[in-house]
Amino acid sequence: MTDISVPDSDKPQNAQAKNGLILGIVGVLLALLGYIPGWLSFLGVVGAIAGLLALIAGIRGLRFASRQEGIGRNKALSGIILGVLGILIFGIYMALSVLWGMSVAEEVMSKASVQTFQGDGFTFEYSGQWQVADPSGISGCENSQCLAVLVIEKTSNVIVGRNPLGKEATLDEVGQQLLLETQAEPVSTDNIQVDGLPAIEYIWPKGEYYQDVVIFLSNGDLYTIVMTSSSEEAHRASKDEFDKILASFHVQK
Repeated sequence: MTDISVPDSDKPQNAQAKNGLILGIVGVLLALLGYIPGWLSFLGVVGAIAGLLALIAGIRGLRFASRQEGIGRNKALSGIILGVLGILIFGIYMALSVLWGMSVAEEVMSKASVQTFQGDGFTFEYSGQWQVADPSGISGCENSQCLAVLVIEKTSNVIVGRNPLGKEATLDEVGQQLLLETQAEPVSTDNIQVDGLPAIEYIWPKGEYYQDVVIFLSNGDLYTIVMTSSSEEAHRASKDEFDKILASFHVQK
């Protein structure tokens, strides 16, 4: 008895299994390329679509294989696995994107929120990106009465101090005395107002730091509001927020 074998060319071809495998490979590659920042990120969506098509084609390929003695079964299974993998890769990317977006939105909302500091006889407003710190652990609070300390991301801090005047003096005289004591060389000196009162704002480098010093007199006391930054660039980045503190500063009469 002679066995009659059917040539491979005459066997039915499992095109769905082949398509599923190809789409699965393409889907995984595109889903991975979607992690690249920029305009290539849209490829992740294309990869997920290719993965879904690979899953559908693979399932159809399996059905075909079950009717045709398992022809293309391995290709169909590979297409299904790769299709699911492509969809999972895109799903992880989307989950990470959502978490990142939520963290950014939370940070923006935090920075946009306005807090009110209620001190001993004074108030001021500050944005949520500043954190209230313990004065005892801040350099510069050893020899003066620090009433408030704010810190922003370890690049700048603001210290509010108040000291009674030992004798009657004008604001200019107090400023000149301050320059003598600190031996500072201001790069900028401006006459401004704080709480409707005359004030002087000095900006000077201090070693590796950069300082913005504002002084004014109220109720017989000398108020000093000092922002110390880790660099001139950090000072520029925090200057607008510091100006908002000055604009909202109010001494209770």
